[in-house]
Amino acid sequence: MDLCVLMSVYNGSKYLTQQLDSIFSQETGCRIRVLLRDDCSSDGSVALVKRYAREKGREITVIEGENLGPAASFFSLIRQCPEADFYAFSDQDDVWLPGKVEAAAALMPRLKKVVMCDCGVPDAEMDALDRRHEDIRFVWTVYFSIYALRTDATFFCAADVPQLNYDAPVLNDAQLYPVRYCRDMIALDLGHMWITDLSF
Repeated sequence: MDLCVLMSVYNGSKYLTQQLDSIFSQETGCRIRVLLRDDCSSDGSVALVKRYAREKGREITVIEGENLGPAASFFSLIRQCPEADFYAFSDQDDVWLPGKVEAAAALMPRLKKVVMCDCGVPDAEMDALDRRHEDIRFVWTVYFSIYALRTDATFFCAADVPQLNYDAPVLNDAQLYPVRYCRDMIALDLGHMWITDLSF
């Protein structure tokens, strides 16, 4: 098993040694590597991590970048992460308890649904991910006109926006296209819309 840990760091030199120790001391019998992105620290975090990797012989890849903030920094890591069997996120100061990885890995075969709403991944990529992993259902949010709809929704009514008082904007075929990703849909109330093609 190959585990890749994604860690974003910003001025974390006070915590990093203990944090990395807690990750690499996990008794998993698998390869553990860390992909670490430094979010423009000024406290020597990068030098500390490189020294740690060199002295302890650990697989740590350090990416030095501009200051993006924690959320954008983690998304940057996701876009650059290598192939692995499992991925885990780690804060710089969130020490892992013994057995954390082993317990999580044991639960993975029971995973049936992953909700990734508002994660910024294009619909087509999410759809491809969903189709590639037949044993796991991926759920995300699709947007069309003023509407937002989870892909596991079973019902949609164009007038179900209270503040509109039934003055909903008119949808056309192109705008409705994202609803094709809602494969559980069993009821679709479009009212007086300019829809001519429901072949999706």
